Amino acid sequence: MLEISKQVFDKLNKEGVSYCHFKSNEHLEAGLNGDTDLDILIKVDDRDRTNCFFKELGLKRFEPFKIGEYPGVVNWYGFDKTTGKLIHFHTHYNLITGKGLVKDYYLPWEELMLKTAISDDRTGVKITNPNLEYILLCTRIILKRKFRENLKSKNKVYIDKDIINELSYLKKSIVSDILKEYIIKVYDNKKTETIFQLMLNIENINIKEFKKLNRIIRTYLRKSRRMPGIFATIKSFKNRLKRKINRDINKKLDIFLPLKKRSVDHGLSVAFVGIDGSGKSTVSTAITKWLQKEFDTKRFYAGAGDGKKNILSAILLNTYKKNIDINKKREELKENYTISKKSKLYKFKNLFGAIAYYRILKDNISKIIKINRYCKKGCFCIMDRFPQGQVESEHDGPKVQKYLKDKNFYIVNLLAKKEKKLIYKLENEIPKFDLLFKMKITPETAIKRKPDHSYDDLSKKSKSLDTINFAVKKMITIDASNELEKVIIEVKNYIWDSI
Repeated sequence: MLEISKQVFDKLNKEGVSYCHFKSNEHLEAGLNGDTDLDILIKVDDRDRTNCFFKELGLKRFEPFKIGEYPGVVNWYGFDKTTGKLIHFHTHYNLITGKGLVKDYYLPWEELMLKTAISDDRTGVKITNPNLEYILLCTRIILKRKFRENLKSKNKVYIDKDIINELSYLKKSIVSDILKEYIIKVYDNKKTETIFQLMLNIENINIKEFKKLNRIIRTYLRKSRRMPGIFATIKSFKNRLKRKINRDINKKLDIFLPLKKRSVDHGLSVAFVGIDGSGKSTVSTAITKWLQKEFDTKRFYAGAGDGKKNILSAILLNTYKKNIDINKKREELKENYTISKKSKLYKFKNLFGAIAYYRILKDNISKIIKINRYCKKGCFCIMDRFPQGQVESEHDGPKVQKYLKDKNFYIVNLLAKKEKKLIYKLENEIPKFDLLFKMKITPETAIKRKPDHSYDDLSKKSKSLDTINFAVKKMITIDASNELEKVIIEVKNYIWDSI
């Protein structure tokens, strides 16, 4: 198991917390290794103590935004410093189940499950008695049943392959007499034999028998419903539809509607800067994927290269770069060919460049304002590159200023002044980013990774990067010449400590 898993369960055992890992114990070791979440039932009286223990061990709390919120369920996340893995401790103080994104049933079995929990031989973690877990799994199959699963049923009831594997796993540990005893405790003892026979063979029963078991269970649990059945069906459909719409809108309109979990304390804004070959784009992408698995996370590009930009900025920049390429080809064909700095062509080239770079800076300032807004809602925002006003033309610094040395159209001079105002706004008026990573690398290593670049340019940029104090709350220098995996884990540690 991961070290953080060991620390958590050692603490729960040592302090005498009444708990058990109550479902999917077939995958317990995968959960302890951070490959799937851990569902832990905890006695409600131990809630405050458990929260304190989790905070002491560095766990952070994240919750879904409206869709997927359930009473008595709290989501804690731990971080393993060695592997860089996140582990989800899905803590339950109420035993609820039912339709997806609704959970319309409350099962009043907590006391029994905690009282009869056993210790897992391999891990020492307290788990549900397998006989009771088998009843819980069969009950969940009934209460979580989807309409399309009924459509797939033919001679016998359709049950997902993973659920069948879990049933088979539990059958190896159940004892018939003990299973019947638990059925009597949680269900009607008048129909014990019927429930026992149908549950024990649930993966092979026909539709008629499944409907019979469904009717018995739902009748007994009718007082445990959190909402009427028709309302639960409508709400489940509505939540699934809303989540799909949010996902599509986020993808197509570049908006940040809630999909996953968000920090209950605060989000985090993180930026990466460095010379070409330092791995800033690679690392920022890896960090985004790491956080995006569980939390609302968005990555932004703030450079003038091949990353995603405003359409107008991209068109203008492409036009400007094409002019540069055409001029280079002309100079290659005719060495004495030069463009006069007084010519209209030269002025138009500068004009396109000035507008493009001004627009990019303006867009980046807008992105930073948007990022601050997102982070206030508990989201994570990752920025590849970050604007600064201390070094011209390099490291996403002011680029319009360089055109002031030449005679240009009036608009170029105007844009240069506006660019200065944007830089001032960035450094003095906008709330600062939480973290910025300087990806430090030697020019010798950089040229090996980017052999098509100029060594002199890389050396110059490396020196200038050291002089820049970016307008952020905290700046961290990372030795990017290390192995990529080590660099990513180091960055993850800094990020987790900053949440």
